[in-house]
Amino acid sequence: MSPRSLRFTTFVLFLAVAFGSGPATLAQASDGPCPPSQNESQSQATAQPAALHSEPDFSNAQNKWQLEAVDLRSQVDTVNPTLREERDAQWRKPLAEYRARARGTASVTTIGDYLSNQPEFSAVKGASWVIATFETFHVYAVDHDYELLYTEMNFRVENVLKLPEGLSLSDGALVDAGIPGGRVKTPNGEVVTSRVDPQTYSFQIGHRYLVQLLYEPKGESFGANQRWDITSGKVEPYTGFQLSLLASKTSAIVGMTVPELIKYLPSVLPDEPDE
Repeated sequence: MSPRSLRFTTFVLFLAVAFGSGPATLAQASDGPCPPSQNESQSQATAQPAALHSEPDFSNAQNKWQLEAVDLRSQVDTVNPTLREERDAQWRKPLAEYRARARGTASVTTIGDYLSNQPEFSAVKGASWVIATFETFHVYAVDHDYELLYTEMNFRVENVLKLPEGLSLSDGALVDAGIPGGRVKTPNGEVVTSRVDPQTYSFQIGHRYLVQLLYEPKGESFGANQRWDITSGKVEPYTGFQLSLLASKTSAIVGMTVPELIKYLPSVLPDEPDE
């Protein structure tokens, strides 16, 4: 499999997780369900009046930061217009395809078997391994109606542990990693939300991570794949996959201090797979 195909497969899997995590939250009325009949309305209002107007519960969600509406009138882009156009082009198709599915019949993607059979450190062509802090984020729209949104998380690199051949990345660099969805305040003052659902496992602003980044040359951006939270100074499991490794006592790094991790990892991280 080619390097681009490997990156694309990983990216599609990531989108399956992100797009399959919950119902659509697009703000426009056209994305909602068809109105029920009069009898259905009376029955639903009697049986479950609260459920019709319930909001997602973010009280224990790690992605509460996504509830902040980014003002597109004042937001300053992190890259030049050419790179932004390239990144927008990469996101336009998957975001539009999700919107089309959300307006039709939803499908369910099962990825449990994939995750449960993976080694602790996945070998992906073009992967970089770094220690970085999630500093801030920006949200961008790829359409004039502000329905198709993606968020870029901005990470400050602290330590570069392993890079693929041909990629240069230095300590102190600021890198952008994209995820689908976001919340914005449009130039006309409307707040629009797309694909912002509560997540049990998510990056948190101000937290420090060991993270595997997948580089996309066109647009010079990254996808954040595997990650471990090291904010406490030790490696903490915080995803279902990592917790399963902890339960089976097969994790090599959980509990390590950051200096121990930096010393240990370069010798055990997998080599890039063959072409």
